[in-house]
Amino acid sequence: MKIKNNTLANLSVGAVSTRGSSDKKYLTVPGEATLEVDDKLWEEEFKSSAAAMIKAGNLVVTQDVEKNEEEIEAEKVAALEAAKQLIAEDEASKKPKPKPTAG
Repeated sequence: MKIKNNTLANLSVGAVSTRGSSDKKYLTVPGEATLEVDDKLWEEEFKSSAAAMIKAGNLVVTQDVEKNEEEIEAEKVAALEAAKQLIAEDEASKKPKPKPTAG
């Protein structure tokens, strides 16, 4: 994955594994630079710590984490199930409703 610093200043992202530790580890993205980070390392150590900087626009993900075959297949299955549900709901809404009978 690749991450870009949109500011002039260096930005440091703390590693999740060293939170609360006196020996902290950081990923420093130099001002206006783009870094390539190992996908697994990003997911495990820095993604959650960088969320606020990404939301603020200071850091921008320019190339997202690559998905493996299982993740891609799971997304396809989920999309297919969601589509089937929408079709079923649409068909159910088009069925005529039974008329009340006089009793």
